[in-house]
Amino acid sequence: MGRNKEQLLKELDKICSLEKKFPKGELRCAKNESRYKWFVKNQEETIYLSKKEKDLAEKLAVKKYYSYKKQELETALSACCAFLQKLQSVEGKTEQLLYHPEYRRLLEKYFVPMNEKLKEWQNTPYERCNKHEEALNIKETQGKMLRSKSEAIIDMLLYN
Repeated sequence: MGRNKEQLLKELDKICSLEKKFPKGELRCAKNESRYKWFVKNQEETIYLSKKEKDLAEKLAVKKYYSYKKQELETALSACCAFLQKLQSVEGKTEQLLYHPEYRRLLEKYFVPMNEKLKEWQNTPYERCNKHEEALNIKETQGKMLRSKSEAIIDMLLYN
């Protein structure tokens, strides 16, 4: 979730830097029979844009798009921050309970701390397929040879 927050902040920064480059005013599109007309609404007046001013209309449309996108990102960021704050208030309580001596004794039949599960899984032997030894060409974190980058990435993540 922390990565999502960072991504949202990056996107917001990008939009803020783009906002400075946009022309003033807000684009309004109004339908007149079967065609649309463009108008620029400034503080007190609304000005018609002819089809010759399509470039300006496009820039104002992009500006409006980013304005809406910014609102969405700010709402998502607010929700993300609220979620992270709420999560931090309870995060880790289950693991703490599993490390408490008395609770652990009562719960060990049902639950095992996550890092112990991972160690157990990592140390469990398994039968390797030895048909294509030549395919083992990527060295992993503990010196064993693996077949693919995917295996190496998984190995690295599990090791860390």
